[in-house]
Amino acid sequence: MDTIFTLGDSENINSKLNLDELYEKKQQHDLHTISIYNKILNRIHLKIKVVSRTNITNQFCWFVIPEMMIGVPKYDHGACTAYIIDKLRENGFVIRYTHPNLLFISWKHWIPSYVRNEIKKKTGVVIDGYGNKINKEDEKNTREIKNPETN
Repeated sequence: MDTIFTLGDSENINSKLNLDELYEKKQQHDLHTISIYNKILNRIHLKIKVVSRTNITNQFCWFVIPEMMIGVPKYDHGACTAYIIDKLRENGFVIRYTHPNLLFISWKHWIPSYVRNEIKKKTGVVIDGYGNKINKEDEKNTREIKNPETN
């Protein structure tokens, strides 16, 4: 006779429980949360592209992070803001955050590749995208580290 305590599973008793199974739902939730954050990040990327093409003198834009989106479950606004700021900084943008949801995004500090190539042709100095001089010794050291057998 089955009771509420046995529930008829007496034949299928395992001696161990797979702990990874306990986190499947959390993993799905976390992946869904990241996909929501990436939707907002894609909107920001789109706005940056539009602003850079329409107004070439301004190398910045403003973005208001939405507190809610229609058709999307409620998300943690603070965690979303931190994620977006981190991803944009990884991409090389200068970000200034104004509470509660305003982002200032700038790419004025970046030196485009065509300008770097002209500087290299005229002066012989190699610089990176941020304007830092790249020394020949640094290049040689990085080559030695990457491929020590060519020496």
